[in-house]
Amino acid sequence: MTSLRPVRPAPTVAHPGFSVAERRALARWAPATSFAALLCVLTLVSATAAIAQERGTLTGRVLELQNSRPIADVVVRLHDLGLSTVTDAAGMFRFEVVPEGAHILVVEHLAYGDQSREIAVNPGEDLRLDVRLAPRTIELEPLVVEAVTELEQRRISTGHSMNEVGPVQLSEAARRGLALSDVLAQHLPGLRVRSSRTGSCVEYRSTSAQGGCNDVSIYVDGVRAAVPSLLYFSMPLEDIARVELLSPLQASTRFGMAAGGGALLVETKTGPQRQREAAADNLVTGFDWSLEEERYGWEKVFASSFVGNAVGLAVGLGLANRCLEIDTGLGGLRPRCTGILTTGTGILALALPSAAGGYSAGWAGQTDRSKGRFLPAALGSAMAATAGYLLLIEGRSNESGAAETAGIALLAVGTPLMTTVADRIFRVLR
Repeated sequence: MTSLRPVRPAPTVAHPGFSVAERRALARWAPATSFAALLCVLTLVSATAAIAQERGTLTGRVLELQNSRPIADVVVRLHDLGLSTVTDAAGMFRFEVVPEGAHILVVEHLAYGDQSREIAVNPGEDLRLDVRLAPRTIELEPLVVEAVTELEQRRISTGHSMNEVGPVQLSEAARRGLALSDVLAQHLPGLRVRSSRTGSCVEYRSTSAQGGCNDVSIYVDGVRAAVPSLLYFSMPLEDIARVELLSPLQASTRFGMAAGGGALLVETKTGPQRQREAAADNLVTGFDWSLEEERYGWEKVFASSFVGNAVGLAVGLGLANRCLEIDTGLGGLRPRCTGILTTGTGILALALPSAAGGYSAGWAGQTDRSKGRFLPAALGSAMAATAGYLLLIEGRSNESGAAETAGIALLAVGTPLMTTVADRIFRVLR
């Protein structure tokens, strides 16, 4: 007998495992859920668009103020936002997203300094700026240059005080009539000086030989003395500038094993080192103008030299006209006075403007550190004045207006100009 029982419908693919009531509920709520999801998406898009509209873009370039050339590697910062970037080779910079409102733009560069300005960004605006910078002077700490002589360098390099006899001790010993051996015994305790019938034995105390003599080597102006014992009594102290004692170690390092017993360095007043020092002191261009704190007063020196030269020319030509006249027939000068007076007035006509111009230039160009040298300035003035006189005489004797004008211009303007240049070049320390 067949029995009947209810059969449950097979689950659908779309809603597996859901009952009819559940499927009906889902069908009833599906439109509302779809609408809510669409509303959320639209709200998110609208909020994003609103936020985007509240922001802007900042683009700019940094240029030099004078020539509008781009400046690379400039740090550009939005100070209140904590954003920063660096300009490229074209001087360009860019901030993609900048909130609307006022911001502080700061630019920084070592050669141009730090500058800031307030900018305003509007919603959705692409703000473009041109920032122009002027170079600034970078102030450094003052540099002190100290000149150190060769002797001071040796004192520093040795690390200890040097055994030496200076000019003061030598002058006093010469006044008392002492010999070099007496000076060494008094002022160089590292030496032992012994006298015998055959001469003096001068040796370093640490290398003193029993029953013999381990003589120190003597170098006079860098040349080793063949017979040192002769110098201790025969060399006048008036000719010696200084004496220095080297220990055996120092002497061996400098001169080799031949000076293993120590060495005496004797520098004379006429030696090469003293000649080099004297030449350095007498250099006509020895003043280093970079050490001068103030500029050279070209205008003042030229004006003073011009006035001094004009006064010297007036007096010199006034005296020369009494004994000299220009011969337009034969050419050249014709004397009116005796030979001595004629020569004297000619010399004065050249010397007075040269001396007056040279003295005036030196007086006007003097600074706190330097002063002019009268002789070089006067010689420069005399050379220009001589050329001017020759042109003037040539022009008047041959009735050449161009030569005469050139001579007058050289005497009036060229001579003080040459004097000024000579004063500027040939200066020395005060």
